[in-house]
Amino acid sequence: MMQSMRDNMKVIIWLTAIIFLVGFGVLQLGGVLNPPNAAGPAGVIAKINGEPIRYEEFMGMYQNIVNQYRQTHELKEGEDSYIREQAWENMVQSRLVGQEVRRRRIVATPEEIKIAIRYAPPQFVTAAPGFQTNGQFDYRKYLAELDKLLREKRQEILEWLQERRDIAERHANRLEPSIGPF
Repeated sequence: MMQSMRDNMKVIIWLTAIIFLVGFGVLQLGGVLNPPNAAGPAGVIAKINGEPIRYEEFMGMYQNIVNQYRQTHELKEGEDSYIREQAWENMVQSRLVGQEVRRRRIVATPEEIKIAIRYAPPQFVTAAPGFQTNGQFDYRKYLAELDKLLREKRQEILEWLQERRDIAERHANRLEPSIGPF
């Protein structure tokens, strides 16, 4: 048996090469190896209700979470996939909430923004080392800095808030009227 295989080695090698090349050709033509690009514009990795999410946005969110995590923990092997999933969930939730806010035409007043800034500081602020005492967020330090900032930059902050409100109102005027009680 082995002798017959050795005698027919040329035929076996040629047959194997032809099958291999034909197989790759079929896979390539069938789109298995190189599927057609149906993803849309370059850099768009997903769409949520028609609104594109770009790769750069996702990576920015991912890097922010990684940086926040590294402030308190050392990144271990395997945690990367968890952080990617967290970044994706944050991105999707942010988009869905933003879409719903626009659909319902919700606009925050400057007073509401002030209250939110004072009583519900964002997570990146509570994690900032400058507002920490013994590894915990120090609300008194935060309020002291906030009051100092408001005294020094009051006019600039008011102008910024008014500009944001004007932008939101212009954007709301372009939206279609919503249907239903919401």
